[in-house]
Amino acid sequence: MKYTIIGGGPIGGGLGGLLALAGEEVLLIDHNKENITAINKAGLRLTIADNRLHTERKAVAKLSAAVSAADAGIADVVILSTKCCQTRDAVKSIRQVSDSHTTIIVNQNGLGSLDILKEYFPAEQLAYTAVEYGGRRVAPGEIYLIASSGQVNLPATAVDPSREDTLLRMSSTLATQGFCMTYYPKIEMDHKVWVKLTNNCVLSGTCALAHCTVDGFFACQEGIDLARKIIAENCAVANAMGIPLTPEDIRSVPAEVQPKIREGYRHFPSMVADMDRKRATENAFLNGAVSRIGKEVGVPTPYNDTISVLVSIVEQNYDCRS
Repeated sequence: MKYTIIGGGPIGGGLGGLLALAGEEVLLIDHNKENITAINKAGLRLTIADNRLHTERKAVAKLSAAVSAADAGIADVVILSTKCCQTRDAVKSIRQVSDSHTTIIVNQNGLGSLDILKEYFPAEQLAYTAVEYGGRRVAPGEIYLIASSGQVNLPATAVDPSREDTLLRMSSTLATQGFCMTYYPKIEMDHKVWVKLTNNCVLSGTCALAHCTVDGFFACQEGIDLARKIIAENCAVANAMGIPLTPEDIRSVPAEVQPKIREGYRHFPSMVADMDRKRATENAFLNGAVSRIGKEVGVPTPYNDTISVLVSIVEQNYDCRS
């Protein structure tokens, strides 16, 4: 199949690289010209790291890359992997590379992008994932993907069953590269989306406001206590929507204070970099989304409310920062 991926960061670029390694035709759309130049010159360099087994696999993927989708032609599958706050801006690019047969997959963190795309495209064309892999851009044209237990995981579902075959074909292709993309019924998928959303609500805005790494956040009892309160709110909101989310589903929070990592990679959530570089954040699609939905279903969310408001205040005062 022919794939166009909009968003060349670790999530979109990494997925595109794996599809290209499996022999698929892949076009990566990214506004970072330096990244595009490097990929077109020497391919996309991938390192797939298994943090539990302490192994790494390196590969170079040959794919096309461009800053615009204007002359790309129609794709069988379009994968949206920008930040959620860039979804409306991506609609023009999606229209340039899609027609009625194209499946459009939302491959982002947070809640809200699927509803935005439903304003522009028929619901039966849409599918969505719960991103369960991470990574970072090491340099232009180079991505470091983080897996566990030897696999990079991507649960997925389609809004309409007619698109299931496309997702299953994509799953079979990715399996050749050790990438586990599993198709789930909607109710199971929505549970996975809320698990991922809750992990982001626990760590994105909090670490950005505290300007700390994930291990630094959990090195403080206050961080663990705050995480548990956010989790309780998210579970209450999800339950009110008929999604059976429980605190036990959120496994990212340690039972007790953990020592900081002294050697090796220490992870800053991407919102930390967004604030440092005075960029728009995904706040409205993370804590802000839980706050908004909580009001709709009548569930108080004071901790999500506060984090969302504070992040918004920071964004509105970027001009005051050096």
